[in-house]
Amino acid sequence: MLWGRIQSLSDGNVGNGYLLESTLQFLNKNYVWSRIENVDRTNELLLGENPLPPGFTERYFTRVQAYTVGYEREVGHIPHLSAAIGGQIMWYGAPEMLKPIYGSQPLGGVVFLRVRPH
Repeated sequence: MLWGRIQSLSDGNVGNGYLLESTLQFLNKNYVWSRIENVDRTNELLLGENPLPPGFTERYFTRVQAYTVGYEREVGHIPHLSAAIGGQIMWYGAPEMLKPIYGSQPLGGVVFLRVRPH
């Protein structure tokens, strides 16, 4: 578990971020993981690419969650290298006011080949 906090020096505005992550190995060559993130977002996000309006004050006003689940299986070893194939899916929880930015059902995925020294 991880927690981070940021505080504005000018006005004391506080934002927090939390993370919980876990990985489980089973049957020697299989891994499954999950990750949950919860982060405070500021009203600057609502401006998009527009410049800051005069007198704008950045404020934390809502939270966004991100959820990830994944799986990987080791598929082979050659001298000094191991390889695995896997994938993960991520989806997000965003309040109604952020749906135009995040989308109505934000979802992502990735398939990968992992090679690392061992």
